[in-house]
Amino acid sequence: MSRRTTTLTLLLVAVALVAVACSSDAEETTTTAAATTTEATSAPETTSTAEPSTTTTAADTTTSEAPGEPMATTFAISEVVFGSAGYIEITNISDAEASLDGYWVCQQPSYHQLSGTLQPGESIQFAAADSRFGSLNADRGAMGLYTSADFGSPDAIVGYVAWGPSGHGRLQVAINAGVWTDGSTVEATGAALISTIEPAPISADGWTTG
Repeated sequence: MSRRTTTLTLLLVAVALVAVACSSDAEETTTTAAATTTEATSAPETTSTAEPSTTTTAADTTTSEAPGEPMATTFAISEVVFGSAGYIEITNISDAEASLDGYWVCQQPSYHQLSGTLQPGESIQFAAADSRFGSLNADRGAMGLYTSADFGSPDAIVGYVAWGPSGHGRLQVAINAGVWTDGSTVEATGAALISTIEPAPISADGWTTG
C-alpha cells in the first residue's frame, strides 16, 4: 500500500470518529410546566341575621271610674229631719276644733254655704227653711256635704246620704269619692234619718229612721 493510500485511510478514520462524536443526539428535553391550577379559595359565605326589630306597643288602657277610698274628713252629716220644721245636722267628727267656713250642703239643685266653728263632737243644725237647700221630703231626697262649690267633683264631696227611690243626681259622685258605697238608699219610714255609725256612714246600712 502506498503512503498516499495510508494517509487517506487515516484521514477517513479520523473524520468518521469526529462524525460519531458530533452525531450524538442531544436528549430531547421537554419541559412541561406543571399546570398549576390555583383554586381560588372562596371565603365562607356569611349570613348576617339582624336582630329582630322589637316594637313595644303600650296596652290600650281604659280607665273607668271606680269607687275610691273615703277621704279623711272633719265633718259629717249626722241627722236629717223631714217636714216643714226639718233640718240637717252636721257634726265635727275630728279631735280638734274646726271651722265650717267654705263648706257647702247640696240637695240638687239647691245649695247652701255653711259657716260656724265646732268643737270635737259638737253638732250644729241648719233649718231647711232658712238655709235654702230645698225642702226635706221623706218621700225622696239626697244630701251631700262639700268642701267647695265644685259639686260634680269627687274631690270635693265628703259626706252623703240618700233616701227614697234611687236615681239621685249626685249619687255617682258620692260613689266615686268613696263616701257612699253603692246605689242603695235609706228607706225613710219615720220623721228623721239618724246616723248610727261613727265617724260617718257610707251606705244605707249606717242609717236608721226615727
